[in-house]
Amino acid sequence: MIIFAIRSLLATPLPGSALSPPPPGAPSSPPLLNLLFFLQDDTGYNDFLTSTDYAGVYSDANALWRQRGILVDRTYADMVCAPSRASFIAGRPSHLVQPKVFSRSQEVTLMQKLSSTGYLSYMVGKLLENPLAYDSVCGHKTNKYNVYYMENTAFENSASSALDPFMRRHYADAEDYYSPTELQEEAFRFLNDHVARYGSAGKTAGVPLFLYFATNAIRDSGDDDSHPSRFYANCTHVANPQRRNGCAASATINLAISELTSYMDTLSSDDWLGIVSSDNGGSAWNFNSPGNNYPLRGNKNEIFEGGVRVQSMIWGTYPPLLSSRMIGHTYSAGFVSIFDWHATFAELGGWTTAGGAEDDHINNGVNYLGDILENRTARPELLFVSGSGSAFLLNGTYKLLEAVPYGPESMNGPNLATKLRGHAWPVRGASTELYFASQIEVASSASYPSNEATCRKQNGKYTVDSCGRLLFDIEADPEESTDLSGSDVELLNQLIDRLQRAKASSAGLVMAPDSDIGPDGTSCASAPSWDIPTCVRATDVCQNEDVVGG
Repeated sequence: MIIFAIRSLLATPLPGSALSPPPPGAPSSPPLLNLLFFLQDDTGYNDFLTSTDYAGVYSDANALWRQRGILVDRTYADMVCAPSRASFIAGRPSHLVQPKVFSRSQEVTLMQKLSSTGYLSYMVGKLLENPLAYDSVCGHKTNKYNVYYMENTAFENSASSALDPFMRRHYADAEDYYSPTELQEEAFRFLNDHVARYGSAGKTAGVPLFLYFATNAIRDSGDDDSHPSRFYANCTHVANPQRRNGCAASATINLAISELTSYMDTLSSDDWLGIVSSDNGGSAWNFNSPGNNYPLRGNKNEIFEGGVRVQSMIWGTYPPLLSSRMIGHTYSAGFVSIFDWHATFAELGGWTTAGGAEDDHINNGVNYLGDILENRTARPELLFVSGSGSAFLLNGTYKLLEAVPYGPESMNGPNLATKLRGHAWPVRGASTELYFASQIEVASSASYPSNEATCRKQNGKYTVDSCGRLLFDIEADPEESTDLSGSDVELLNQLIDRLQRAKASSAGLVMAPDSDIGPDGTSCASAPSWDIPTCVRATDVCQNEDVVGG
């Protein structure tokens, strides 16, 4: 089995940084690009550009793909929201990163790397992580519009800084609850202010920018029919009500991608590159969710393909992208992870990394953009370890899963579908009730694959002894329908050994949060998630109550 030697992240903290200890490695030349990361929430594999029933609603996004974009068919995220977002921001797999709270003395975020090369970073939307990573933030820390505004660079408050950030709270009840429209207004406000203060980026003497735009338009939109009627125009063919509402939510995503593209195009004369992706698979098991991952097996909160495999699109005006023969095509020669997008943005922004140990690609993101542009094999391996004890190793075309529960756990309760684990969910029919009933009937078959009788947690974690292992050839069998673990024992043992060695290479690399240390380095009360007001002077907290966009 081949061992690959790939660049590593060697982050030795240095004293004196505003946001945190500055990371090593300075750029040898000025950054050239404005950067955009558009992160969707719970958008399943069958909910984006190649959707079997949503594709028509993405007319603008599809045109951008065909004219100046590349669709990446195999991007692997975490199986749930917060760890996936933390993984992207830290540039490391989620089992090595503390979700929501970052170590300001150890972890080096993408925003800190870009800051060291001259960028300003802005965040708008669903924010589950520590806002001190950004220069300016307008985000909501739940799935509702309880929006906070914080700045670590002097914008609205001329005295604000990373050591003494300015914060105010917004309260908003958006008329179109799941639409990213109001978030776009905040993003445009940030960008307008950036150009007014600093000029343009890249090719000129101005300051380049990174915008992280995170909408939760798809998540839980199944029971929300408040979207303006125009967003349903291309959804009348969708019979299922939850799926139809999700289609309308997708129309808002399409509009947001289109309008952000137009804005980035006219922001300045500078080139830019954007990536749109999702934080996990769709919630096919949720009665009120519109998400779907067809034809993949599994859903959000599972490590089958449907829970962790999502589509991404790379687009923009970056010259090497526009000259690629892959424009308008789908990259399928390999796979990447959400934390590889971290490395892509960092290197495009002028950050450089040193060479390291042979397993660094297991524990750090790698910039595979050049491979994607040439349709070459990218990431050789990917290790995923969940907090519940389940894990998988992607190695070439093979995927080894261990300690994974699957099958009908129970047939009781009001939401029966949540109990079907590892299920291959088709697209919903007209009636959600009948749809779930039909799937439960499928799972009741004696031949339905299940380890429910033996798979149990011990000390809070699933074990291999009780749950076993599964092996699939993902290239030939992306639906994970044919288990090879009993037919190719030699290959199975090789992959078991490789998975154990990959796990061992990650030992000791988890960086514990230091949330008891305030922005000024003094001790303050520990706070869950990113409730930074406990670490900010009382006079700086809630001094204004406002409405988003007001």
